[in-house]
Amino acid sequence: MQLDKLLILILLIAFLVRIFPLGFPSFTSDEARVAFRGYSLATSGKDELGRSFPLFFNSSTDYQFPLVSYLTAAGELVFGKNDLGVRIPFILISTLLVFVTYKIAEFFNNNRLFKLSSAFLVASNPVLIFLSKIPNEIIVLTTLFAWLFLLLVKQQKLMIIAVVMILTVLTSKLSLFFLIPFTYLTLFKQKKQAVILAMIIVALGLILFFSNEQARRSFIENNFSLFSDVTVKNGIDKLRGYGYEAGWPKFIDFVLFNKLHYLSIGLLHWLSYFSPVLYSGQLDPSGLLNYFSLGAWTKILIIPFLLGLLHLIRAKTNAKFLIGYAVLFTFPALFNYPKLDLTLIILSMPFIALVMSFSLLKLNRLAVILIFCIVIPELFLNIYDVVPQEKNSVDLRPNWVSGLVTNIDQTAKSETTLVSDDIVSDIGPLIEWYTNFNPQDGFEQLKSPYKFTQYQIGKVRLLGAQQIFTTCGIEEKIIIYASPRDLKKIKRDFKPIIDSTYSDSNNKIRVYKITNTCIR
Repeated sequence: MQLDKLLILILLIAFLVRIFPLGFPSFTSDEARVAFRGYSLATSGKDELGRSFPLFFNSSTDYQFPLVSYLTAAGELVFGKNDLGVRIPFILISTLLVFVTYKIAEFFNNNRLFKLSSAFLVASNPVLIFLSKIPNEIIVLTTLFAWLFLLLVKQQKLMIIAVVMILTVLTSKLSLFFLIPFTYLTLFKQKKQAVILAMIIVALGLILFFSNEQARRSFIENNFSLFSDVTVKNGIDKLRGYGYEAGWPKFIDFVLFNKLHYLSIGLLHWLSYFSPVLYSGQLDPSGLLNYFSLGAWTKILIIPFLLGLLHLIRAKTNAKFLIGYAVLFTFPALFNYPKLDLTLIILSMPFIALVMSFSLLKLNRLAVILIFCIVIPELFLNIYDVVPQEKNSVDLRPNWVSGLVTNIDQTAKSETTLVSDDIVSDIGPLIEWYTNFNPQDGFEQLKSPYKFTQYQIGKVRLLGAQQIFTTCGIEEKIIIYASPRDLKKIKRDFKPIIDSTYSDSNNKIRVYKITNTCIR
């Protein structure tokens, strides 16, 4: 198979813009947890809590499925506990997505411009670039679904299809929602064996997941908030009480009050996912999933996106069902109001690139070149001028914490060290990742942890909001890295001695090192 030279260039560019700058973006607490977990698995065969090769992992919000953690472990096994080791598996997977998109485009139209523009749109997509640089499940799942699409339409052997389906299930709980309808939509009732295979694999995945003690709670809290009360519970109970007095069955009360209303609001919530701006690149301005300043990229590419949609609706083409993937990958939003999960949109982005490319075929070649000449400079500016990005995401991705936790680690070697737990959200994994913390010092005797937060990290102890402070005795020596919350509490009773302060990327003081305060 001889590759197009321009495709090779696009793949090279895709790899380079994903690997440089290597240290950006900084990790969230959950990403740091995965990074440290990978190191622990690579060196000891145990996760950060001391469990030997577990199938489900703990996070701050839900259970994490295994593939991402073991991919991270593989990277760190080869390159060590550093940025390259953590990021390289996801950089390579995202680069593979570019090639897979090219092959998918080849299935619809063998036009060279169509194939190359589809690949280039994925290679330069700011959301996909951003997410390829951090340990996360969504970039892996997006690549696997694109690969599965290619296998299905090319009618590959069921054994190969089964392997990719199993990998999707091992990547994320989201695959349990999408695998069957995705297979059915892609095949259009052809090759029923693949649909049956998807059903079997999803059933096995559900059985495996529900073997976990907290799985039912996880499903309701994180995926089906339809079954919990999301408004003021006293008001709901009052309305339900009227039905109870009238003799209505309890189930009718439950459905009529809150649940039917919930479904109507949930439908509107789902419709909010179909904003052209989101699919054109401006997914998330917060800095959690995306570069926050992408004005030209969004404003220019929204035109081929809308033109492509119009083309698919009007033309007689077998590509019409590409539009259906945006609907398919977002439908869980109907059941999960008010949670806004923008990662659902990312799953359809390779197919959105194809939609855009259909419109680029209709445009003048000079217009296509002009489009890319406008959007690419802005993209490179965002990729390589990371200071504004770090300032904008100072709470979500606190790169400034690395220096702080290094000092905390040094202090803990000789002094009793306490750290406020609200300096950033869940600082524990950041301490573990950015220092030479020994994984064995953090092992906990937990079988199935769910939303578990570590408060004892080796010799470092985290302080909660209810902590009571007092002056230290003559023989007591404690160092406290206090947040403004705890400093305010300390100042109510006595004057603390502040040894030093630590500022964030916006030069705002976030931490105070206090040397004359103890805890009760």
